[in-house]
Formats: sequence, structure tokens, C-alpha cells
Amino acid sequence: MAILASLPHEILHAIFSGVKITDLASLRLTCHAFHELISGNRILFKDVYLQILDEPPRVKKNGEDWAWEIELQRLVKLERIIGFDTVDAKKPHVQFVRDVVGSYTETADARNSKNIALISKFFRDPRDQVAFLYQSRIWARARQAVVPITPTPPFEDGQASAQLHCLYGVPVPRHMGFIRHLPYARSIVYDLRNHSDASLWGPYRDDPVLTVDWEKMEAIMMILAHSLRLFTDRTKGRFKPVWNVPFKGVSPDSFVPISLKRYQQPAPPVDARDPYNISGTWFRVVCFLDYQELFRYNFADDDPGPGVPRPPLDTTEAVRLITMELHVTDIEEPGADDDQGMPVVSFKGKSKAMHTTFDPDATSFVRGTVRTTKKGDVRWTTFSVYVGETRWSSEGVQVGGVRSSRGVLGFWSDIRRNREGPAGPTAFWKVSNEFSEELSKDHHLHLHQHQHQHYLHHQHHHHHHNHAHHGHNETGAESNGDEHSEEQD
Repeated sequence: MAILASLPHEILHAIFSGVKITDLASLRLTCHAFHELISGNRILFKDVYLQILDEPPRVKKNGEDWAWEIELQRLVKLERIIGFDTVDAKKPHVQFVRDVVGSYTETADARNSKNIALISKFFRDPRDQVAFLYQSRIWARARQAVVPITPTPPFEDGQASAQLHCLYGVPVPRHMGFIRHLPYARSIVYDLRNHSDASLWGPYRDDPVLTVDWEKMEAIMMILAHSLRLFTDRTKGRFKPVWNVPFKGVSPDSFVPISLKRYQQPAPPVDARDPYNISGTWFRVVCFLDYQELFRYNFADDDPGPGVPRPPLDTTEAVRLITMELHVTDIEEPGADDDQGMPVVSFKGKSKAMHTTFDPDATSFVRGTVRTTKKGDVRWTTFSVYVGETRWSSEGVQVGGVRSSRGVLGFWSDIRRNREGPAGPTAFWKVSNEFSEELSKDHHLHLHQHQHQHYLHHQHHHHHHNHAHHGHNETGAESNGDEHSEEQD
């Protein structure tokens, strides 16, 4: 030890920067010389950190300071929690795990991330998936249906777990009972009490600062992921799987554009003032219930009361895939309720259903804004315009932050914001900085046509019994059977 301690500090630094974090603490206690060398050695802690994790973008670009030693201590604590043997031992730490994992996704390298590789490894064990990803009220209610004494998690624990599940982003394996949990996700998404002015008709809590409600986001993700998986299964792989790699695309700048074959229009010029990278081609998925079923679910029985969820909803929703071509139209200063360091960017464009066989030219127009909330969430607001009339709106949050490739999860609703609906889940994500009609043709799908026509029949029938809901068709079509637009925002 005396020989080692006598080595020049440069050599000791090189040796110590390659040891395990926990060994640094042991080395510090070994002798006075090592204690002096290690304690407060920011350069050493930085070098150890960068052996394991990505250099945070703010440090790399702006030279900002970083609490290297504290972050290493948090990593040690995270590894210790992950190492616990049982789910019950892990669960109480879900908020801490959310905080650390969230910081790793926020600071991940956009292309080849050590952060993402590390947390992906942590969540390979099914015990960690159960302990941290499946502890929201959705999962608790499903367990209570089987074992009534199952406790409901504290609200913030449920929010933390739901956020981790959204960041993880992969549909739960079938063997873990995912299908049994879907009705409880639907009971959140299709409960019209969850769509109101208080939450801006989006996936937010009922508060004035637009706090994201991660259990709503989780429910949206579960329903849409299930529908996308069905599309993949039924097309025998022609529709490629999405959301199938843990933690993929949940960091800022993770979007990587593809080049569209035979693109008909040149790539739009990059507006350096648009930090959100809006202009280009986006894919969108939308789910919705038959309106009569939605109405019965919400109004046929007595209201369960404030804070009491509606019963599980075991049904099958219709699903639509849409392409959107968007371009920036204006960039303005942030409003009073926005992050003052980020602008408000307006856009407009067109949308087209990808699997409309009876009217392949059916399109609608879309406009909206992107802004950053005071809490740092990227908020998307969109409006669908049908024959000159704004018909649908949506509110969503971009998972992973600015320019993430995971995209936006949110709710769509009628522009009139009627308490009787309709409303449902939607998601969209960017695929290219270019514009191309070929994109729709290459992915043309002929699915759910019978279900779609069946839905129109019910809407037409309902029109004759309830004129007040004429035109409330989530695909953008009139209730009289005029299926002219598949877009609803």
C-alpha cells in the first residue's frame, strides 16, 4: 500500500478513474494519502462518471458545472435498490428510481448512449419491471379484482411508476397479463370526467400549472400500443413494430430522420429558430369507441362519485393510422405560462388516412402550436380543419422532451369541448424532415374497413335519435355516412 501511495498523483488518478464507484469509498478510508487525493477531487469523480454515463449535454455544449460526486452517489444507491431480492423491498423506492432514470434519459447522448444502455440493463429483470413499471392505479385495480386486499399505491408512487412505464415504452409481455389490465386503462381514457377545462382536455392533472398526469399518459400508451401491436400481427409484419425497444427515443434530440423514397417535394428549409424541429412528415395513431358505447359507458349508470373510477371497460376500439405533413408558420415569444427560455412555434399542414380504400384522396388540414410549459414539458396543441371548419382538437406531451423520437401522447376531443364527448387517445411521432405522398402509399393498409363501415352505420343510426351529436365522428366524417376525412385532433 505504501508503494502504491507513493506513486505520482497522475498515475494514481489514472488507476482510480477505472475502479468501481464503491471501491472509491473504500480506498478513501485506506490511508491519509488516498483520502487527500480522493476527497473533493472533482476531476476524478468526473472521469469515473464518464466511464459509466454520458457527458450531460449542458456540460458538453456550455461548459456548465455538474455535481459529479453526488450523481455517483445516486448511481450507487440506484444499483443497491436494483440489487434488492424482492419486489416488496424495491417498491418503496419507486420515486427515487423515477428521478434518477428520468435524469439519465434527459442527459442521454442522442446517438450511442451509455445512460440508455445502463438503465435498459437494470430493467431486464421481471422483478424490477413489476416493482417499478407496474405500480400505478391501473395495475393495482387489476390486482384488486383478483386479490381484493391488494393495497392501492400512494398517489405519487403511482405517478412515478406510470412515468417510468412511459419512458420504458414497451408493451407489457402477454404472459404478464397485459390484456387483463387494458380494461382499467380504458376506464381512464374513456371516462369523460377526465376530459375537462380543468385539465385543458389533455393528459394533465386538474391544476393551473399543467402538471402531467402520468397515469393518463400510461393509459394512453397502453391502449395505443395494444392497437399498434394488433396492426403488426394482422399485417404479418408489413406494418413494422413500434415502441418495441426499452427506453428508445425518450431523450432530447433522439429523432433521426429517414429519407423518403422518391420524395416529391424538397426537404423544407430548417428554421434555426424552431427548437422543436416540427417541419416534415409525421405518423399518427388514433383510437376511438363507437359513440353509443362511449355514451352508455359514461351516462347509462349513476355517476360513481368524485375520485371513484368507472368500472373496467372490456371492449375493442377502432384504430386509424394517419400521415401528417407539417411546416412552421410562425415563431413567437413565450407566454406568461410558458418556459421563458423557449418560444411558441405555430404550424400548419395536411393529414391523410393511410388505410382509406374507398376514398384514397381523403384529407384534412391541421394546425397547431408547440410550446414548453413552466415545468419543462413539451406541449403540443393541434386542431383539425374539415371543409373550412375546425372540428377536432388534441392536447399532448412529447415523451422524452424536445426533438425526441418517441413522440407525443395525448387526448383528442371535439372542438366544442362537450362534456358528453367524444374523446379518446392519440399519439404521433416524426419520421422524416421531408415531405412525400409516397409515404402513405408505401404503407397502405386495408384493415378494419368492415369495422369502420359498421361504426359509420351506428353513427348514422344515432344521428336520427340524437341530433345534438350530428357530426361527432372521431374520424372526421359526418354522421350521415360522408366519410371524407380520417383526421381528428
